[in-house]
Amino acid sequence: AVELARATAEPRIVANTQIMPPAPAAMYSFDTLADGKTPNSIDASQPATTDRTRPEQLGQVAIGEGKVASAMHFDGDGGLSLVGLQGFTRFDPVSFAFWIKPGERNERATILQSNGFYTNDADGSGIELLIDKGRLRWSIIHLWPGSAASIEMRDELPLNIWTHIVATY
Repeated sequence: AVELARATAEPRIVANTQIMPPAPAAMYSFDTLADGKTPNSIDASQPATTDRTRPEQLGQVAIGEGKVASAMHFDGDGGLSLVGLQGFTRFDPVSFAFWIKPGERNERATILQSNGFYTNDADGSGIELLIDKGRLRWSIIHLWPGSAASIEMRDELPLNIWTHIVATY
């Protein structure tokens, strides 16, 4: 399951002075796919969808074996749009978590992006998580590459093993 949360501008403080985390903005289990959609348990009107603005580049998304039960499998060209979660910028706190099991070493594979179709655009901005030469790379981008912050794993992701990923900004 992927859970994304957007923090409020003001922290919520309760009587014992603990800061309460923001409520999730979306939660997708990614274990079902019907008519190209997978439900968002936070807002049913905003499912993740395989619809693309460039449908000629739509790859395959299928349901198969997962870490706990079923999971989405992507062919390298297929993807999902997380409708209703667009517009993240470097000013927005965000966290997400998911399980991943890469089946092959990729030179470059997009896992999550908020900035359109191709992440190497000179004017691309937003957030992205990539597999770059087998390693995870998490970036917050104003203008790529001159005004961006990135962190990359030292080691490559293991192949054919489920790995839990959590990213927070």
